Amino acid sequence: MKASEFQIPQKLRRISSESDFVSKEKASSLCEEISKLNKSMLLSKGVWSTIYNFKKMTGTPTRSSLKTIREKLKGLLSEEINSGILELEKRDTFLNDVVNVEKKKYEGYVYDLYVPKTNNFVAEGIIVHNCVDEIDKMEKEDRIAMHEAMEQQTITIAKANIHSTLRAETTILAAANPKLGRFDPYQPLGSQIDMPATLISRFDLIFTIRDLPDRKTDDKLASHILETFRKPQEIKPEIEPEIMKRYIAYAKQHCRPQISSEAISEIKDFFVNLRNKRSGELGDEGVRAISISARQLEAMVRLAYASAKIRLSETVTREDALRAINLMKYCLHQVGVDPETNELDIDRIVTGITSSERNRVITIRKLIKELEEMHGSNIALADLIDAAKGKGIEESKIEEIIEKMKRDGELYEPKQGIIRSMPK
Repeated sequence: MKASEFQIPQKLRRISSESDFVSKEKASSLCEEISKLNKSMLLSKGVWSTIYNFKKMTGTPTRSSLKTIREKLKGLLSEEINSGILELEKRDTFLNDVVNVEKKKYEGYVYDLYVPKTNNFVAEGIIVHNCVDEIDKMEKEDRIAMHEAMEQQTITIAKANIHSTLRAETTILAAANPKLGRFDPYQPLGSQIDMPATLISRFDLIFTIRDLPDRKTDDKLASHILETFRKPQEIKPEIEPEIMKRYIAYAKQHCRPQISSEAISEIKDFFVNLRNKRSGELGDEGVRAISISARQLEAMVRLAYASAKIRLSETVTREDALRAINLMKYCLHQVGVDPETNELDIDRIVTGITSSERNRVITIRKLIKELEEMHGSNIALADLIDAAKGKGIEESKIEEIIEKMKRDGELYEPKQGIIRSMPK
């Protein structure tokens, strides 16, 4: 694809490129020289901590903070340092050095964007994609930022004097590792990955890759890996990467399929029937399991469109809808089945808590309220356990729920063997 053939998305609004932030490296170099002045004097001027942080590159230097340092140390700085600070005060754009250039023979244009350490950039007029490896090890701040990007397909910027919303229409392919190294099919996915369940649920498809020994598969895998060492030039993929890239680029650029009434009907029937499928309950106050939510409905529509595009079709057919439904059913049966009831429960992905677990919590809360009315605010732990056992809850589950309620601040233990509700 030629660059001229791409249709650049329209900007939502224009934003100022002016920024108060300056280069950390340049500020560090200047503050290194300033720190050589008398420390007591710098302390008396109230600038020592700022200079020290900028020197160590632990702080975020701005033009206004450097101006404050220059004004407070007026007449004490050398001409060279003074000029260096003035230069930074006047500039709002800094370029990093190009560290590597690699030339490839290719008819077209490829943009591979990567910013070390932060991986953050603002691209205008460039179509990009994002692959995240070991997403479970991301910083908390970055995870929070991903929520808006994945849900609304926008990024809100609120830094210095920049306040704007940018489009973020990109696919995210991410890989994460379970906390204990291997997946446990009997535990909720959210509890096994160090990520909030609200972020996990925003992915359209979730696949668990389990390393299970199988002689036939292991033999095939070992043979392929060993052959790549012996005859690397003879190992070729089923489809050449160059052809695959061109095919995908063409499909994204030229295919704008319209969804058919048959496809809509197929997806709607699947969603309504699965959502209203009879589910097991626990007790009179049992909470009915929700098999699928509107988020998965939107995901199936996107998958159906993708199926039509990859076929270079102008219509999303019933077959495309069925392909999307089959993918969704496969993922839900992998990570969204309540092992106790053996039924689909989307809460297992969305909240990390199944309807069975929520039913037990509701039952324990109701029993605590009944025992408080009978015996007062102090409840014997043994009485609560006996009452819960009468409702069919295992003792290990009862103790687990009580411990969680104590961690969440719902209960506390004034003395051994006695529990009490936290005052509201």
